[in-house]
Amino acid sequence: MANEREDIVERLRDVIASHKLKVAKLERLMNRSRGYINDALNGDKRLTVELILEVTGWLNADPQQVFASPHGGDRWPSELSDPNAGTALPASLREASIYFRALVLTLEEKRIVSADDVAARLRRLRGSTA
Repeated sequence: MANEREDIVERLRDVIASHKLKVAKLERLMNRSRGYINDALNGDKRLTVELILEVTGWLNADPQQVFASPHGGDRWPSELSDPNAGTALPASLREASIYFRALVLTLEEKRIVSADDVAARLRRLRGSTA
């Protein structure tokens, strides 16, 4: 859930910046107290749908710019969302939980570790506990 919030915050910041405004100036223009929007963007207070709609309404921006996924549907093209896209997981990892598979694919995309290395390590761990 934290990643989705960060994505929404980033898109809301982009909408504000696209209007050549800084958050502090937008707060003043909207006659809101200092930190009204900034605290919500920084996670110091709850970022509500109402606040997002208020900001986008004031800017005459489409709220879908904030709420819509940047890739339309699934957030990342990968084997999780499309078996024909992204990196293929080794057969031994295909039955793992979706969270584990997402983690492995993310680490591989960031070139931290390969899925084959993770599969080999799991085989070694399973062999040492048998």
